[in-house]
Amino acid sequence: MGKLKQYFILNEDRSEYGLLEGAEKLPAKPALSFSNKEFVKIDHSGMTPAGQEVPHSLFERSIPTKSWGYIIGRYLEHPIYQYQVYGIAQEGKFQALAVVRRSSFNGQHALRVVDLIGPWEALEGTYHLWQGLLKSHQAQYLDLYCLDTQDFNLEAAGFLLRDKYPEVIVPNYFEPFEKRNVNLHYSYKISSGERYSFFKGDCDQDRPNFISQEASA
Repeated sequence: MGKLKQYFILNEDRSEYGLLEGAEKLPAKPALSFSNKEFVKIDHSGMTPAGQEVPHSLFERSIPTKSWGYIIGRYLEHPIYQYQVYGIAQEGKFQALAVVRRSSFNGQHALRVVDLIGPWEALEGTYHLWQGLLKSHQAQYLDLYCLDTQDFNLEAAGFLLRDKYPEVIVPNYFEPFEKRNVNLHYSYKISSGERYSFFKGDCDQDRPNFISQEASA
């Protein structure tokens, strides 16, 4: 039992953040490492536009257990939400998968990273990739609810931990929209010593509350 952590990244191209509150109080972005990693969009077949297949090895250590079939059924064939799956690749090799969707309110957008498959170390050197995704979706910020037992600090990849900035509001609810911070709690039975990762998409928190054009955007 416990509470998921909420991390977030702001779109650096913006000077105003109507969905957030207190963004101006955040510290300047620290120097971050860059890499030659890239985001590669993946379709239902598990293939990239270049014909590269997602390796099954990415799912081998997933707890809870996941597979490409799970990604299809849970995300890519969702009847309402439009999820996108990106491979984090370096020199042609997949290191992890990220599942993303967009939430909207009054023409303002946020990206929600709802699942991550693979070692968190794959996020190192990807800050510029998230910035590119934020800009392409015209989103003000992205967020990630998670709990992990891996030894990697997401802040080293440019993510901000919301708990460290109590004066900042990073909304979670968009259906209907509520400008307030939300804590998500979890309970899971697992053998002692096993390493696991929980994300917002693993539970019932990433679900439609009503059907609208914005909800499916």
